[in-house]
Amino acid sequence: MKIVVLDGYTENPGDISWAPFEALGELVVYDYTAPSEIFGRLEGVSVCLTNKTCFPKEVLEKLPDLKYIGCLSTGFNVVDVEYCREHGITVTNIPEYATFATAQMTIALLLEIANKAGHHSDLVHEGVWTRGRDFCFWDGPLTELYGKTLGLFGFGKIASRVSRIASALGMKVLACRRSEITEEMRKADPQVTFTDEETLWKESDVISFH
Repeated sequence: MKIVVLDGYTENPGDISWAPFEALGELVVYDYTAPSEIFGRLEGVSVCLTNKTCFPKEVLEKLPDLKYIGCLSTGFNVVDVEYCREHGITVTNIPEYATFATAQMTIALLLEIANKAGHHSDLVHEGVWTRGRDFCFWDGPLTELYGKTLGLFGFGKIASRVSRIASALGMKVLACRRSEITEEMRKADPQVTFTDEETLWKESDVISFH
């Protein structure tokens, strides 16, 4: 069985072993694949792994041997799933991909906004602190997150994780979502006050979209 990875650099810049895939069959990895290169690389191939390379209907129609598309991501919007369903092509994704890492990045961005660490680091390297008259140094007010309200617009696994970190920082957490808020969700995240969209806009100091 031949397995083709179309955009390997996105999934593995070199620090991860492809050995588990190599154990399944002949593995061919391309770092990047332009739309015009898809057909040549997937001719006669039944198994394909992708992340950014798109598979609309007009592409899938020209790949009659393709039986499986593995989306190495949470989303699978790059694939015409309806066409695949109708033609027996299996499509999978990774629902739990990067939940913790994405939540961490969300909080990192929030801390950067509040403390401007990058900006102050640049000023220190430029010698601004050493030229100052006072031992204390800051370039504008910083924002303490303790006691502030974080509003989460959309509430799934990533937002749930963000809410727990924010709560540990002493923030109040509001959340709203378009779909139903279940009792199970309330029990899993008691630190969150679920509310309507209008209340979220009015009462939040910071809003994060998920």
